Amino acid sequence: MDNKASNIHSSHSVGTSWMPTVSLQQKTRKIKVKDFLLNNFNPILLVFASYTLGVLGTGITKVFGLYDKFENHNYIGNQLTKRIGVLKFGWLIRNSFMGIFNPKLKFTGKLNNEKLIQLKKDMTFAENNHLFGFLFFQGFIFVLAFWGIEIWQILLYTIINIVFNLYLVFLQQFNKRRIDRIIEIHKRRIKPKG
Repeated sequence: MDNKASNIHSSHSVGTSWMPTVSLQQKTRKIKVKDFLLNNFNPILLVFASYTLGVLGTGITKVFGLYDKFENHNYIGNQLTKRIGVLKFGWLIRNSFMGIFNPKLKFTGKLNNEKLIQLKKDMTFAENNHLFGFLFFQGFIFVLAFWGIEIWQILLYTIINIVFNLYLVFLQQFNKRRIDRIIEIHKRRIKPKG
């Protein structure tokens, strides 16, 4: 009885009796996860994880009826898209192993509006996936920065995120603008003369 009383008295005197207790095992588990992420951080793996989270983010916008709010954005114009090298990066993607990851984004066969509209929808889906992937990845970089990664790591991971997510957002927007122009030209050609 005296032991319990002294324990209660000592916890009140320190002022921590109201705080929830965290077991040593829980603290150790949190430290292990943090240490693993800081010491074994693989940016390429995180890029692919961001793609997966991007698909999840796009799915959530569809579930809550917000998808249409992300359909027709143009964050930068054609000139800036060309100037910062987005089109060169797009060429690299088309002509390397990375081109296999999105086979729907290739136009084959005869030109018609239905195919172009479907291609534009597929590009919008890919654009949104990369947009949400960019946001998730950048948020994770901020968490790692808070945990104490080096400044060069923050810069490196941010550059990787920009190139492998944000550039692909800009690329899809550029391609969608091209499709819009093609659809417009195609409509004028088949428009009956009156």
